[in-house]
Amino acid sequence: MESSSGHMDNLNNTAYYGKDLAFVHDQGHSQFAKKATKVIASLMGENPRAELLVDLGCGSGRLEQELAESPINIIGVDYSAAMIELAKQNSPETKFLVESIYDFQIPQCDIVCSIGECFNYLFANKGDLNELKDLISRIYNALRPQGYLVFDILTTEILQTSQINSKVIEQDLWTIFLSVNVEKNESILTRAITLFLKDGDHYRKSKEVHKQKLFKKKDIEEILIEVGFRVDKMDGYDDLPFRSGQVGFLCKKDGEC
Repeated sequence: MESSSGHMDNLNNTAYYGKDLAFVHDQGHSQFAKKATKVIASLMGENPRAELLVDLGCGSGRLEQELAESPINIIGVDYSAAMIELAKQNSPETKFLVESIYDFQIPQCDIVCSIGECFNYLFANKGDLNELKDLISRIYNALRPQGYLVFDILTTEILQTSQINSKVIEQDLWTIFLSVNVEKNESILTRAITLFLKDGDHYRKSKEVHKQKLFKKKDIEEILIEVGFRVDKMDGYDDLPFRSGQVGFLCKKDGEC
């Protein structure tokens, strides 16, 4: 472990997914990324000439790990340095970058994915509807003809469900106290997370506050169509359904290869 001014301390103090919470997410919440590989693999089968996949909000690289034997090259991008540290361990042959998905210059590619509500997160003072529209437009322009965008997003429909509640999550190695608040006028969901992670005979405490912008499903669909995508909606990845208020989009850029 490095000193308090060292690299590992920076990983633990990031605003989103410091070292401890990144570890918990990697160990306990990677199922969507793993299941999404089934969708990605099917798209690669439809376009065997696909050369590059860009994963925006790649997290700990579990999707890349699952696709390690595939012929496609992958670039993974995430705002959390701690997540990228784990991703490099999980998929050492993949190129990973610590960068905001809103600032990353997307190269010409064949598939772009963003798994796990990444487009909802408010960070680096970015993430409103106009900035998301700009990101989707840049994705469209970066994709080659017959390219795909695959992502899931949290919508305002979650406000009409019982999904928004504070709770305690207990596992063998950690306990999470989750406090949830909603600013309905701004459609902003705030999760205050207090994590106790087992460290030898003791528990290490860390806190994070995550903010997500909730979008109207019809607004997202209209943006996708406006920039030029052909759009299909999904209710889950493979056999893993989304929760209420979460929706997936499978978007194709037409044109000749």
